[in-house]
Amino acid sequence: MICYYFPPLGGAGIGRTLSLFKELGDFGYDCHVLTVKPVVYRMYEDELLEQLDSSRIFRSGSIDPQRLLYLLGFRKISSKYADNSRAVSRSFFPDSKVGWVKPAMRRGQKLINKNSYDLILSSSPPVSAHLVARELAEKNKIPWIADWRDYWTSFKPEDLYNDESHVKKCKKLIAALNNTARIATSVNSSFAKYVGAKKIIQNSFDKDDAKLWSGDYRTDKFVIGLFGTLSDLTPVRPLFELLTELKEQSKDVFDKVSLLQIGQVDSDWLDRQLKEYGLAGKIEKRGYLPRQQAIGELNSAALLYLGLSEEHGLGITTGRIYTLLASGRPLLAFAGKESELAGLLKEVPGSFVFDTENINSALQFVKQLIEKHDSENSKISPIPEHARNFSSTNMVRQFAELFDEVLGK
Repeated sequence: MICYYFPPLGGAGIGRTLSLFKELGDFGYDCHVLTVKPVVYRMYEDELLEQLDSSRIFRSGSIDPQRLLYLLGFRKISSKYADNSRAVSRSFFPDSKVGWVKPAMRRGQKLINKNSYDLILSSSPPVSAHLVARELAEKNKIPWIADWRDYWTSFKPEDLYNDESHVKKCKKLIAALNNTARIATSVNSSFAKYVGAKKIIQNSFDKDDAKLWSGDYRTDKFVIGLFGTLSDLTPVRPLFELLTELKEQSKDVFDKVSLLQIGQVDSDWLDRQLKEYGLAGKIEKRGYLPRQQAIGELNSAALLYLGLSEEHGLGITTGRIYTLLASGRPLLAFAGKESELAGLLKEVPGSFVFDTENINSALQFVKQLIEKHDSENSKISPIPEHARNFSSTNMVRQFAELFDEVLGK
């Protein structure tokens, strides 16, 4: 399995590959990982490495910016820096990790010379991981599966580049990669349609992390949990607007609400919005926490919120969504009507998806939950029936069945 994002790097971007590495053995596949040597990143979860078999994890050097910064002594970058670095990424093709490709190819060839691999699976983003896989697969006649977890990055090439010729170059590469791969997979229908993937295997929640959710929560306050990275792509402003309207309509109900933020965020960006809506005294900001600790803190929440940009977030279904589903708690989501998120939550009991046109309906949903909370009759059951199809074990099983199919088993 060829992937750039892997522990000790943390966050939602490692969930899919981490679950595959941990659980493929249960389905008869011994998984080796080829990833990058230490790089500068926004979040680290070093404790995850303690649970993994290090003898099956192999790392190559790189000359990409994040690796070079690490070699220069830097260790962590802020969310603001990471968001601004998107402009730098446009200077590279296919992405800023292209400096990892040749060192990874060399390391990968040495691994192939020593081992008898049946399959190669590569995970993107970055697209550079697919370049490594394509070279090794073609040279060694090994079946290759290209897994697309995104359009390109979090954005389509059309949203990243102003130059139409550059956009065409991206799409041409996507087609070329898929033509070489034995099969291309993706996480939802929007991404699959865009990149031309033939097989959809949705993301999942980690089965071990999910066991940490409890049915207990704070009763003195109605806590709304904000989990995961907050940015213009995953906005919190819609929730703030809703709470402002709640304050105007029912001050006594509003006074019962408390916000708990856990995840990566540009503090200045968040503080400006909190000040704008007069909510600075309503929130407890915890910042980024390791996933198991984050779940422990979020157990105090009676409602969980997540938002996706109506303009750029229509196709996104991040790993955090499935983690929240496993909580058993009601979910309030801001997303476009035609978004993948709206489709996913449509049949989920206790969830409500709103947009700019039906904020009042969302407000009534929240008020009813607060009234139910006050009555102390509400009950939360972690890992509810509707969430179980999204377990990591189910996701890994689908990959294993695909591997069997590719290998003719």
